[in-house]
Amino acid sequence: MLTQERIKELTNYNPETGEFVWSKKASVKVAGKPVGSLSRNGYLVTKVNYERYMVHRLIWLYVNGELPKGEIDHKNRIKTDNRISNLRDVERSVNLANCKRKTGKSGVAGVRLVCGGKWQAYIHIKKKFINLGSFVCKSDAIKARLDYERKMFGNLSRNG
Repeated sequence: MLTQERIKELTNYNPETGEFVWSKKASVKVAGKPVGSLSRNGYLVTKVNYERYMVHRLIWLYVNGELPKGEIDHKNRIKTDNRISNLRDVERSVNLANCKRKTGKSGVAGVRLVCGGKWQAYIHIKKKFINLGSFVCKSDAIKARLDYERKMFGNLSRNG
């Protein structure tokens, strides 16, 4: 089991910049080089003790002394921005609420034009579709969606 002590032996981390580099104890030939390489899905990944880790999870361990209980969400949605102020340990539903989504013709996630020319506000939470209502004005549908998001996720909402 990887510990905070071990990860601090192997790496150095700057919380202001998010820079995470190998130390001399890891290996003289990698000392000072950034930890991880870019995976196909855009996150930094690496191996420690022959086990694969997402770099942002190792940073969480480095700073907080334990691996995250849930998923690590990048608040600003930039997958390589690993400043600790940009990372938060959240449930999957919160992480999914903060991901880039297709917005369709409305240009707003969770708002669409339906039959009859009304705007529908909706949200998906834990694989369930929740209808937030139909509105004559697009702005009312957007407000309903954002209000519900804030109600469900509070300060964890990207709009919170």
